[in-house]
Amino acid sequence: VRVICLIRENAVSTTESRLIESIEKMGMMTTKLKDLIKNRVKTIAGDVALVRLGLIEEEYLFLTYEVDTVIHAAAYVNLIFPYQALHGINVLGTRNILDFCHKNKVKPLYYLSTDAVIPSNLKDVDEDINNEDVQGKLLNGYAQTKWVAERLVINSQMRGLPTIIFRLGNQAASMSTGVWNKQDFIYLMIFCSIQSKLAPDLDWTVEFTPVDFSASFIVQILTKNFRASIGKIFHLMNSEGPNWRQIISWINDFGIPVRLVPLQQWLQQISTIASAECQQLQKLFQIMVK
Repeated sequence: VRVICLIRENAVSTTESRLIESIEKMGMMTTKLKDLIKNRVKTIAGDVALVRLGLIEEEYLFLTYEVDTVIHAAAYVNLIFPYQALHGINVLGTRNILDFCHKNKVKPLYYLSTDAVIPSNLKDVDEDINNEDVQGKLLNGYAQTKWVAERLVINSQMRGLPTIIFRLGNQAASMSTGVWNKQDFIYLMIFCSIQSKLAPDLDWTVEFTPVDFSASFIVQILTKNFRASIGKIFHLMNSEGPNWRQIISWINDFGIPVRLVPLQQWLQQISTIASAECQQLQKLFQIMVK
């Protein structure tokens, strides 16, 4: 198996070094993995939002014959930006990937979507919920763009393209390394609560799924259950997440004192903390509360 990774260009570093840096940042790099990357992974500079994925025509056409399966995970995750700001990567990028999958030979598509396409007021939603049933009920630009992108994938599937959609919940720390995406909302909530020694007193069921669980499931489908899974949608999310107050209790059990206080008091407190994480979270939280 050979893997080709499309990575956006960076004036400072090569695409291969960017891939390695990302893996190292997540605490996943091993000598064996570095050797596998060297021998079986090829990185290509491109951009899903651009015509021909940002590739020259000859390279694009070569890849349309060379590639057998596509995993589309590229997305701009931002809960604040409006639809138009996210349209390029999330919608146009998906359309460009679908064009690539159809070009010259059919290439099955694994599409990584999000549970954000399901309105937050709906509970116990099955995988076969009609995508059209939620139209107009999604309140932020990210959810709206991912809904439209899903619609494009489903339409292509109806026209004969083999597709599998994975709706991912909040991807939390790896079970093996404990490393968490430091831009993640829940990570920021926990980080700033520890920093301030205070946490908002919220009756909130926190949904998060270990990222390595999701990755393993997707690879399992890709390598062993592909044919039986064509046309299906999988929900990779934790339906039994802990309550926020329970998480704070666990933090205290580890010897880190954190006290529950009213939300506004907590927001006021984190506004005094100079860390970029807490400043970012405060802005995001204020918009969400509004």
